[in-house]
Amino acid sequence: EKLKKFGRVGENRIKAISQATATQIVTDASIKIQSYPGDIGFRIAQSINARKHDNGLTWFVSVNEVPMAAYIEFGTGTFVEVPPGWEETAWQFYVNGKGYLRPFPYLYPAYYKARRQYKKDLQESLLYLTNAFNRNTL
Repeated sequence: EKLKKFGRVGENRIKAISQATATQIVTDASIKIQSYPGDIGFRIAQSINARKHDNGLTWFVSVNEVPMAAYIEFGTGTFVEVPPGWEETAWQFYVNGKGYLRPFPYLYPAYYKARRQYKKDLQESLLYLTNAFNRNTL
């Protein structure tokens, strides 16, 4: 919200940072999942994508190789491991509680890493614009 107060300059920074963050999530998750045994990791990596929301400020990252992508991310049966905040996503792919796949997290670690950087980038951008505005160099 504070960046939006800088008008178009602030919104352009939000757009650029959001796009870069979404792209980084796709890259990091794709690299990680490609190390999964067999060709399924490569297929999942190819299905990870980022797309811009209509508002231009928000980006979505999705994986289209479902349900297998979710089974690999969270595991199946007694091996299921769901990090806090991902329960709703994981439950979408619950079938019967059976299975033997151990979790191989690739998407949510990429998300958490990017989220930390995203917040840092937004804060640095706000600081830069605040200083530039105070010096009237915008």
